[in-house]
Parts: sequence; structure tokens; C-alpha cells
Amino acid sequence: SVGLWNINTLGWGYELGGRFLYDAKFRNPYGYRLESSYRNIAGTLIDGSISYNKAFGTDYFRIHFSRMFITPRIKWGGELDLGWIQDTAFINYFDTTYAWLYQGNYQDIWLGRSFQIGGETSRKNLVLSARYRREQFHHRPYSDVDTNIVFDNSNNYFGKIGYRILNYYNTSMIRSFGVTENIPYGFAAGLTLGFSDGEFGDRTYIGLYM
Repeated sequence: SVGLWNINTLGWGYELGGRFLYDAKFRNPYGYRLESSYRNIAGTLIDGSISYNKAFGTDYFRIHFSRMFITPRIKWGGELDLGWIQDTAFINYFDTTYAWLYQGNYQDIWLGRSFQIGGETSRKNLVLSARYRREQFHHRPYSDVDTNIVFDNSNNYFGKIGYRILNYYNTSMIRSFGVTENIPYGFAAGLTLGFSDGEFGDRTYIGLYM
């Protein structure tokens, strides 16, 4: 592959680039990927990006915005992720493999509120968040409760409570040369509860992490 990027387009800090792709294993060996991104939009700490890929039988388009809890003082965080895809699924049925073209889209959004514990200089936070993810397929292989359930149309809901202690090491020459880097370290634990309203049945989810 060959790529071309500009990480400061027009002096605005706007990243723009693309990549020409080649893989001789495919019938059509040529493809391309286009990407653009902008960090800290208007000083809000929101990062945004748009990408489009057309290569080797796979097409997808994605729009993504996020504001993460990168410091203990940030109160609100969230993410918006929208995408569309067209690809081929290879389905095994007895001794035969079938190729099925499928199309789908998804919408994924979460919003969280962080509470700083122990004063303005504290590195401890309690975080509450909620998430919604929708997956919809317009064209897909035959799907049922016990067949190709990965193509299930669903609405998914999650709630999470978490606790974290976040600090950073200042170092260099880990990912870049001669640039000061902040490497996060600390502790995190949380509980996630979820519910999936699926086309072929409902499911509940519980998760613990530490």
C-alpha cells in the first residue's frame, strides 16, 4: 500500500489523507481508503473523524466523535459512532461454502458524567454512563434464532458505574522519537448492566472489570 497524509492542512491542525491499497489475492486487487480527522474541535476536547474505505469487496463509511475523560477534572464525556458497511460473508452449509453480500448500519452513542472525589487536586473519579447501540441489516443471509445470529437486528442498552485513579508517567521514545509522551497508569473498576432487544430474542448482560 502507498499513503499520503497532511497532519496540518491549511495550518488548522486538520489531518487529511488517503491510502492506495493492493492485494493480488483478490479478483479486484485495487482499493483505497480516505480519512480525515480534527482534534480538540474549537477547544472543546472533542475529536472528530470521517473515513471511507472501498477495497477488496468491502465498502464502509464511518463518522466518529468522542470526548474522553483524559483528566480528572473533565465532568462530561461521550462518544458518537455512526457507520455503514457492505461486505461479503462466507457461510458454511454442510460441505459447501456460500458467499452472501450483506449491507448494514449501526449507531452507537454513550454519555457519561464524572465526579471528582477528594478535591480539585485529586486523581480519583466516580463515573456514571449510559450507552445505546443499534444494529440494522438491510440485506443479509438467512438468519434465525440458531442460524447466522450475528446478523440479528437489535437495540442494545447499557448502564455503567465505575471508579478510577488516573496518573501519567512523563517519558519519551516509546511511540515517537524526541517527543514527550504521557503514559497513563492507575486503577479502574466498574460494573456494567445491559439489555439487548433483539429480533430473535432478548438477552441481559452483566459485566465486572478491574
